[in-house]
Amino acid sequence: MKKITKLFFCYILFVFFSATAVAALAIETPAFSLKGFDKQASRFDSIWKKAIKYQNKAISKNRNKNDYIIGGRLANKQEFPSVVALIDESGRAFCTGNLIAPDIIATAGHCVLNLFYKESPDFKILSDKLNQPLKTSTLSDISTAIESVVIENKKNIHVRVLGENHFNLVQAIGVSKSWAEWNTDVAQYYLTGKRDIRYTGSNVTDKAIIRLNRKFSEVEIQVIISQQEMLAVKKGQYKKAIQVGYGYIKDPSIIEKNSETKEAAKIKLQALMDKKYIVELPVNTIFSGKEGLRAGIGKPGKAACYGDSGGPTFVQLNNGQWRYFASLSKSISKSGLCGENDENAWQSTASEQKKQTTDISDVWVL
Repeated sequence: MKKITKLFFCYILFVFFSATAVAALAIETPAFSLKGFDKQASRFDSIWKKAIKYQNKAISKNRNKNDYIIGGRLANKQEFPSVVALIDESGRAFCTGNLIAPDIIATAGHCVLNLFYKESPDFKILSDKLNQPLKTSTLSDISTAIESVVIENKKNIHVRVLGENHFNLVQAIGVSKSWAEWNTDVAQYYLTGKRDIRYTGSNVTDKAIIRLNRKFSEVEIQVIISQQEMLAVKKGQYKKAIQVGYGYIKDPSIIEKNSETKEAAKIKLQALMDKKYIVELPVNTIFSGKEGLRAGIGKPGKAACYGDSGGPTFVQLNNGQWRYFASLSKSISKSGLCGENDENAWQSTASEQKKQTTDISDVWVL
């Protein structure tokens, strides 16, 4: 996670395998039941149920509490206390997450499982776990190996909570089933040239959930949005939305291009990330994904960037209350630049607001 390229692929990784239209449905595929998929789905559901139980018992009694999230750019330690950084062994942030229970983090699937380029650490782990010649790997072989990748990443992923780095706290990781399936699809293509599942990727649910081996009971947990509240947001009935993340506040490719040396670029880039920033942006659309709802958020100049992946979108309802709404998945930009929209990603009849979308997030609903 130390290299800029790692952050790049933690945010932009859908170019080759995505459909041109974000709202397009994935190609219909046979029902697969493979061990790696089923284990991931079971673990994800198990941890998610624990989070729901906590939300219902410990938080929902405060659903009518009128909390206020302070606006601004650089967030201080007290703002958004539930927002955490996923860090590597050096303590550098590579993704963002949000505590939805004292010991459970919601984040993006690609922050914990990313097989979208052959040079990735995850792809190397996958290759090492396959015991037969790579070109003869079956879908079942790859699915089983992917389970091993996620287990291995428990040792590689650490967390920063309330500004303090904590190492070796990850107890379990689960990713959404369609994310595990799509990664298997991509890995199979890289290894064998075949694709038995053939997802388009545009509506694949990019979610992960992390269980920690200790509880951060001192952290105030934000209430997850309800179905009724989500419908109000879908209709545009909300005051504002805020994205929070530990990523870059300027596009790193531009910094690199304008720097005389790689070392100069590195110094500049280090000053542009690894701190908790907030940005107010619009929720432009909500649409169906493979395993739930997805949202198109942001607009040019008001968007997320590398390292913000998995970071939360909070919405303030018309009654003044705040809710945890979604986790950041990807940029919509074909060029890979932060904060860039792509009008051609939508149907020609789409609203002008929808065409301004810069990022896609996955909605979490109680």
